[in-house]
Amino acid sequence: MPAGSPSPPSVVREVVYPRSVTLIPEDVAEVERVGRRVYARYKARQVAQMRYREPDLERITNSFGGELAVARATGLPWHHGDPSKPDVGDHEVRYTGGRPELRVYDPHAARSQDRGKMDRVYVLTTGRRPTFLIHGWAHGAWVIKTGEGRRSPEGVMSFYLDGRKLRHDAIPGTTVPGEHLHAWARDGEEWACTVCGAPFVA
Repeated sequence: MPAGSPSPPSVVREVVYPRSVTLIPEDVAEVERVGRRVYARYKARQVAQMRYREPDLERITNSFGGELAVARATGLPWHHGDPSKPDVGDHEVRYTGGRPELRVYDPHAARSQDRGKMDRVYVLTTGRRPTFLIHGWAHGAWVIKTGEGRRSPEGVMSFYLDGRKLRHDAIPGTTVPGEHLHAWARDGEEWACTVCGAPFVA
């Protein structure tokens, strides 16, 4: 655990990350629906601002897959890409298709999407649907304090923290009971956990 990183509040159980989560087909379909909706919004914005850099539909969709994987692993609500809310519960989820680094935008930069969020938990995910890897988490302020500051390929100043330096204990607010992450499989017409038999609840 990084020195100086705040201790998490009381949680239902300890979950050690990295941890792999595989989404069921219904989850993948919902992620793809949200991905297409957000892709269309991004593309319309690019045209309105006379910027013609094509949004990456695959990356956008997988980023939402990472969000839903965190929601399934923790029992926290996923907000379906609602830009007015945190990604999952009260937390932010960051997806990368490259090397596992947690990225937080410079909160002091103009129009930074992370302005005013430094007290929030940021969770790092990688992978591609249906399977995602949750690497761990850190508070935004800790990433700014200890991460490497550099400009992204888009020229945006950001701070990056190596996935190996993240916290790997339970994400604050975890509500999924038991000592494992559920492994979903279809039992007849219904989905249930192959480990404990718990029914799937959307």
